[in-house]
Amino acid sequence: MVKNLVTLIDDFKNQKILVAGDIILDEFIWGVCKRINPEEEGAPLVNVRRRNYMLGGAGNVANNIASLGGKCDLWGCFGDDDDGKKIKKLCENSSIDLKNFYDKNPTIVKTRVIGGRKQIVRFDEGEENLTKINKETEDRILEEFEKSIENYDFVILSDYNKTFLPLDFLVK
Repeated sequence: MVKNLVTLIDDFKNQKILVAGDIILDEFIWGVCKRINPEEEGAPLVNVRRRNYMLGGAGNVANNIASLGGKCDLWGCFGDDDDGKKIKKLCENSSIDLKNFYDKNPTIVKTRVIGGRKQIVRFDEGEENLTKINKETEDRILEEFEKSIENYDFVILSDYNKTFLPLDFLVK
């Protein structure tokens, strides 16, 4: 059984995989909680020790594939902003080929504040301003998909309902 698993993982490294979907930037703020915030009764006060960024949404799927040695392309939409630059850098560091079909939406960021071993709060940014991708961008995605599909052994659609995979795309 272990030998079969090793063989599967070795074979996996030879596969070309496309992950298409909603790309999110996950931010983690790590700290310690030793007292209550004097400005707000009951609210914890977190002393920040460090912060880090990870690929979220479809990016997390692509990162998992890359960490197992798979060759992965990631397609999605994210903003032309500082958070989008962080996504590009994270993909570069993980050897993920990234294609951004930017459509004027901001990058979606989910920030988790961790105090000790417990998540205190999560902040979501970018979602309240999302608009459906325009027809021109949708057509570009479909055209690229039809042109490139033969280059992949597997395609994974990772939909977090954040606009990249409209219903029309899923049924065409």
